[in-house]
Amino acid sequence: MPAPPVPTAPSTAANDSSTCEWIVTAVDSSHLDMDEELTKLLRGE
Repeated sequence: MPAPPVPTAPSTAANDSSTCEWIVTAVDSSHLDMDEELTKLLRGE
């Protein structure tokens, strides 16, 4: 079985940035439960 592909730096940075934006929005709005969009980001979708 081949190894999974290694994420590229730009895609990883974009996902990290999106995750950080989600965290800031969640804290600012007091909406702290995990939603579908964060789940997708964490899965790399």
